Amino acid sequence: LNNLAIQLGLAPGTPGVLDVRLKSDVNENVESLLSEVKQLTITPYLEFVAYPSLYVPGSYQGWAPDQAKTVVSVNDDNSYEGFIFFGDPDVEFKFTDAPNWDNGIYGDESGGSTGNLATPGDNIKIAEPGYYRMRANLNDLTWTADKTSWGLIGSATPDEWNSDQDMDYNAETETWSITIDLIVGEIKFRANDDWGINFGDNDTDLSLEYDGANIPVAEDGNYTISLNISVGGNYTYSVRKN
Repeated sequence: LNNLAIQLGLAPGTPGVLDVRLKSDVNENVESLLSEVKQLTITPYLEFVAYPSLYVPGSYQGWAPDQAKTVVSVNDDNSYEGFIFFGDPDVEFKFTDAPNWDNGIYGDESGGSTGNLATPGDNIKIAEPGYYRMRANLNDLTWTADKTSWGLIGSATPDEWNSDQDMDYNAETETWSITIDLIVGEIKFRANDDWGINFGDNDTDLSLEYDGANIPVAEDGNYTISLNISVGGNYTYSVRKN
């Protein structure tokens, strides 16, 4: 019920109303029976896992570790990842292992763009604004920043598996979305019109995995599809028929 409510467009953490009714079938020779429509007030939830984190304070948010975005270590192995939007050019930042500047500070080894970490190091520099997949590895002391834009692809889309349908980013909601006509088939999310970074859903639970299974579309229609990968390690999506 929770997954269905999210798929129908109800926002997690906010009460919403769904119209529901029961349908009863005996066999193909007997007409279906439908109950009266009833309203249910439902508050959906997202299953959130709090993974070990590094904080990413920087010029994009006032150099405040306690208010900074984070990258997380899903396997608790000192390898961290997260997606962060930088709205301005020439952003600078560092990683901290706590929401303060007390210790555990990591910057670039020299000059801001070597890809190697040092303690405390120089400010890490990102020249172009955009939506980045940030990675920091404290085992080999490296960092990477991959700029991404996201699209929808699959047999259910107008160009099937040949090309992406571009999604739009909303900085306020920190989500990517698209409203599109789909047919019965399958879809996936991928970055930069390439299969190097892509998400699917292995368990049809609205939680995404890298290189995961194709997501089924059961009916033809117009859909609004949202992608939320702003919370490290908790990558989710919704598919709502309009």
